[in-house]
Amino acid sequence: MDNWSSKKRWTIFAAIFVGAFLIFHNSEKIAAWVQAGGSIAAVLIALEIASRQHRETLLMEERRRVWAQKALLTSALAISREAVRLLDSLPNEKDDETHAQGKVNQSIDLASIEDVHAALDKIPVDQFHDGATIVAVFEVKRSLRGVQHDYTAVQTQIWASNPGWRGNAAEIGKRQTVAREAVAKIEQAIAATATP
Repeated sequence: MDNWSSKKRWTIFAAIFVGAFLIFHNSEKIAAWVQAGGSIAAVLIALEIASRQHRETLLMEERRRVWAQKALLTSALAISREAVRLLDSLPNEKDDETHAQGKVNQSIDLASIEDVHAALDKIPVDQFHDGATIVAVFEVKRSLRGVQHDYTAVQTQIWASNPGWRGNAAEIGKRQTVAREAVAKIEQAIAATATP
């Protein structure tokens, strides 16, 4: 019930009460009407209080649900951004051989990629309310899944001065693009989750 319907209800109640008072001048009848009116008013006030408390309870439950959803999305975003950072540190097809070799010489820790993948596995995606966000998290996971093989192949080929490294680097580049797009989708999901 909104504020307007509450005012309307009280106005109708007052009009009936005043009308009854004008019709029945007798003091016994007036006393009976006053008692009946008081009883009705007490019931209406109790209903209004119960209704307001119910609305407040529903609103708090919705806020808790939204806050939990935002916390979950924020965790997914932080882990996904770390995945993108790791993927971006790997050579891709846009790098020249010197730049790619520099990235390879930094000796990327493949265990950290595994750690990020494991952290993504722990995110309860079934609790997301948006299918696009679920897909985005799976896209980041898929990008990480095969990158170790691609990186090891690029590393071996660059050290052997084999020009075939660009093929595997192109796969890494695709994974980087997919992961960046997935992070953007998660950011959009967070922005779309408005607190009531």
